[in-house]
Amino acid sequence: MHKLLAIIAGILVGISLVTGIVFTVAELITHDKSFYMEQAKKNDSITELGVSAPDYQLITARIVSYLEGNAPNLDISVQISGENNEVFTPIEKSHMADVRNIFQVGSVIRWYLFALMAVLLLAISLNKSNEFCVAAAKAATLTIYVFFAFGALLAVIASLDFYSAFTLFHKVLFTNNNWLLPDTCSLIIMLPLEFFIAAACKLAFWTVLLLAIALTGLIIIARKGNPIALKRGNYID
Repeated sequence: MHKLLAIIAGILVGISLVTGIVFTVAELITHDKSFYMEQAKKNDSITELGVSAPDYQLITARIVSYLEGNAPNLDISVQISGENNEVFTPIEKSHMADVRNIFQVGSVIRWYLFALMAVLLLAISLNKSNEFCVAAAKAATLTIYVFFAFGALLAVIASLDFYSAFTLFHKVLFTNNNWLLPDTCSLIIMLPLEFFIAAACKLAFWTVLLLAIALTGLIIIARKGNPIALKRGNYID
């Protein structure tokens, strides 16, 4: 029973760590104005949208502020092709409202998971049994390995047909069809498929890097034991 509790705790730590890191990295990417501008230059979105670079930066800043929850709406007008126009249509605003809601829910889930992980790690580290800590570390390590395998599978699927994977992703996340926007709308011009491919690659890179660092620590504990328990000289299971 003692070992079973350790395994359960380790699995929960692994799930919390993976999910928390994915949510955190995704949020940092979507709140990074420089990333939007970098992709705009690569995809020639400024010219295609028909706005000046300063106005494009204003629009980008508005999107980021809205997703962060600091702007109440996406109402913004700029000179588009020489005429002062509203940038986003009602359906685009409705879709972005759905996107913001998902990020807000994800943010809440992330902090709950980090809090759970902190409590579990504290309980594991203070446990008098070194074997308990080792079992928990091994379970957490295995959980991360499973995530790596699942992530690799998703990466292969996305690399074969990113559009289909992206479409399925939207069908799962959204309960309406507001994400089915015409190619001529501002949101699609600013955030084309290439934008999301770059974002997915960046998400994968930083998630793998951060998990690899965490995994290194878990592997050390799994092999050498919990230094706190070992320092006490307590090896009781």
